[in-house]
This record gives sequence, structure tokens and C-alpha cells, in this order.
Amino acid sequence: MPIKPDLLIWTDASRHNGTGASGCAVVFGGGLWEDFGGFAVSLGMLSSADVAEGYGHIYALRFALWLHETYCLPREKRLFNKVVIVTDSQHNSRDYDYLRYGAESASATPSDTTKVVVDLIKQLEKKSVGVEITWERRNSSLGNIEADRLAGVASCKAGQGYGVQQWVEEMAVKQK
Repeated sequence: MPIKPDLLIWTDASRHNGTGASGCAVVFGGGLWEDFGGFAVSLGMLSSADVAEGYGHIYALRFALWLHETYCLPREKRLFNKVVIVTDSQHNSRDYDYLRYGAESASATPSDTTKVVVDLIKQLEKKSVGVEITWERRNSSLGNIEADRLAGVASCKAGQGYGVQQWVEEMAVKQK
């Protein structure tokens, strides 16, 4: 049986303090790809960068789940052994550990986005795919730097009044 690679995903979020315009980014690599791939999402106005980062984790986990469900061969148990999400937000990863393992929480009550992330983690674990969310110092790797850049682009688009669907449609037109 061939060695199954891990799926490595970097996430980042950006929020303009003056306006609250926010965006998040997902950059993926690891054993499945030779080069980085990624996408950014304009999120509109949010209360904090941690909330925007949580949305990045939701998109990353949904992407991993979609990859697994779309490309895992019927006779194979899983497409990859583990999804490793690398974030520069320690706050979020402590909240996920709190909901998953009863560890110390970073906030009094976990947010709805945190609960969605934990639910997606459990869905992947039911498919025998491990999930690890790990912290990495900002700008300490190429994946982290690319995620930071894309998140900045997404928050700028949010500041220009773009919703998610509008920005996706405009990008598709520019690519043609």
C-alpha cells in the first residue's frame, strides 16, 4: 500500500481596524502538490481578525472534506492520512482544543464559527482522516506568507464593498 501524504493547509485572515473589512485565505500544499495553490474569500465587515481566521479554517476543512469525498477511490480508505492546518492565531486553536478535548479555552464561550470548525474536524475524523491545527509564527514559511498576502487582498475587496459572490464572479471574468 502506498504511503498516504498529509494535506498541509495554511490559513490567515486580515481585518482593517478602521472599517472592519475582513478577508481570509487558504493556501494548500504538502505531499499532494508540488506547488502551492490557494484561494481567498472576501468576508465583509467582521468584529475581529480571530472571527475571520475561524472562517478561513471552515473553508480549509470544507476544502479537505471535498477533496476526500471527490477523489478518494472507492477501495481506498482515505485520500490522505492527516490534514494539518497551520495558523498564526493561537486564540482559535485553544478554543478548538477546548471543544474537542475539554482543554483550557481562550474565551468564555466558543463562537459559532468555532463550533462549525469542530464539527468539520469530527466529520473528517469519522472518515479516518486525522486533523491537526498547529500554530506557526507569522511570516515564518512560504505558505504562511502567501496566505497573509491573499488575506490582505480579500480584506481590501471587502473594504471596496464586494461580497463573496461578486468577487468570485469578477475574478472569473478576469481569468477569461
